[in-house]
Amino acid sequence: TTGFGSDGIRAEGAGGTIDNAGSVPTAGTGAQAISATGDGNQITNSGALTTTGEAANGVLATGAHAVATNDETGVIDVGLSSGIAIIGLGAEATNAGQITSSGNGLLGADGVASLSNSGTISVTGNGSGIAILPHEEGTDPIARENPLSLTNGGTITTLDGANGITTNVASSIVTNTGLISTSGTGAIAISVIEANDAVVVNDD
Repeated sequence: TTGFGSDGIRAEGAGGTIDNAGSVPTAGTGAQAISATGDGNQITNSGALTTTGEAANGVLATGAHAVATNDETGVIDVGLSSGIAIIGLGAEATNAGQITSSGNGLLGADGVASLSNSGTISVTGNGSGIAILPHEEGTDPIARENPLSLTNGGTITTLDGANGITTNVASSIVTNTGLISTSGTGAIAISVIEANDAVVVNDD
């Protein structure tokens, strides 16, 4: 698909299932390869998702307890966006395949339950391999169901100053049992800033 907001696959409604094993290329600002809005949706990519526009994510899932997965054969290649972006209380995103991005690999809003990588994430620019959107200053923190879990058991490689894992959410649990390789000015492998009571486990 080509054009502003021209998603490859778009689903609206709760409790849906999207399984992509094909190829979905998009070109245009806001043109998501897969977009799903609604609570409890399940999105799985085992194919190839490619986007070239700004704010054009490989997968954009919005809704409480949504689950987005890029499985072992899935390949996501995006420009100034995120491989998987997920928004919603208790939502989860997992990469077991390959994500290449000049934005973020996995991106979640405050309130998501977990972001997990067991595959390969390659990031350039000022994003992160795994990241939580910064909590808006002056607003109350979201009442979480459980502590935020950010996990890397695969490989995260960053260039041009991008971080490996980034969070500012209180009580975050950050676990690295894989490889995080960063390069560039200011690049941080695991950045936990203004996140009270956070726990970081690095065992690679």
